[in-house]
Amino acid sequence: MVNLFKSFTEHPRIKQLGPGLVTGAADDDPSGIATYSQAGAQFGYSMLWTVLLTYPLMAGIQMVSARLGCITGRGLARGLHAAGRVAVGSLTERVPVRGRDVSRNVDGIGAVVAMVATM
Repeated sequence: MVNLFKSFTEHPRIKQLGPGLVTGAADDDPSGIATYSQAGAQFGYSMLWTVLLTYPLMAGIQMVSARLGCITGRGLARGLHAAGRVAVGSLTERVPVRGRDVSRNVDGIGAVVAMVATM
């Protein structure tokens, strides 16, 4: 099993993915960790059934993104740059969402600092 894992991780295509694959799959930013901790404390394992619905969707998006990157040889930013005005409209729509995410990250970091400070 160890040799299989080594041969998989040594493959040139896998090396190109880098840490972005783990970060994208884990979604382990501060706001995510804060949200998952609160949901786990409130619901326990009762929401685990949603994994059956959400995992295939998440895996499909990751697969489509990876294939687009392999085929075009571009990352997301260069692909949107090439798309021109359509990309500008899509990005303009996302600005408020990104702002909200930043504030949630700051809230999550603040909550962790408060917990550590009271220990």
